[in-house]
Amino acid sequence: MKRVPDRRSPSTAAGSRPPVLSRRQIRILAAAACGQTNREIAATLGIQRAAVSSTLLRADRILGTGSLAGMVRRACVCGILSGPTPETRPPVRLSRAWAAVLSGLANGSSTQQIAEGLAVSEDTVKPHPRKLFTTLGATSSSHAVALAWQYLLH
Repeated sequence: MKRVPDRRSPSTAAGSRPPVLSRRQIRILAAAACGQTNREIAATLGIQRAAVSSTLLRADRILGTGSLAGMVRRACVCGILSGPTPETRPPVRLSRAWAAVLSGLANGSSTQQIAEGLAVSEDTVKPHPRKLFTTLGATSSSHAVALAWQYLLH
């Protein structure tokens, strides 16, 4: 998904009630947080891949993040994804730079935006997400954000 500006509706603004997602949206978002691809989610739920994509787009309109990793982060923060069983992982220590890259991914930032925030070149940042996924044992940025939420942010 492309990065778009945060477009929270009044119902999802800070200090108000948490966003409400349908059961299907939560199941699909939880599966994405576990590292499943849209194709794998569709096969598991017995639906078409296009239905997975459109469900995620509707969830993004509610959560207002602009990226799948951002949706996972927001769903974790709001308690929507508090139910999935944490994956067992060995403890991981991340450098400040890797933590900044992970934070940028969670916010839906591009590698260029992350590089600007770290005051380094984009070419320096580009290999970090892949190395970060390997270190965390994640298969995607949304999976990395979910793992970080489970183990690094608490």
